[in-house]
Amino acid sequence: MAKQMKVRLTQHMAGPTVDIAAGTVLELDANTAARYCAKGVAVPYRGDDSIEYATSSVAAEAKSGGEPIHTGGGWWQLPDGRKVKGKSKAFAAWENA
Repeated sequence: MAKQMKVRLTQHMAGPTVDIAAGTVLELDANTAARYCAKGVAVPYRGDDSIEYATSSVAAEAKSGGEPIHTGGGWWQLPDGRKVKGKSKAFAAWENA
């Protein structure tokens, strides 16, 4: 049996057969867990529920204030952590916040 590792998701994951909320703890094989952590989708879980979910540099920069940050695929992250599709919508939401 492959070595198992627990991780906490830092992002919502959705697909045709899956819908998992950010913050969910998963037990995965070590290779998959390492791949998720390397991509910033998850962080290792050690039983501590005080983990900060925004671990990527983009999310950390967005949380620190300032303008919305483009995260790829037309998505923008606002300083308060919300994600918005489209640059104009993101800046409008940021200005009205």
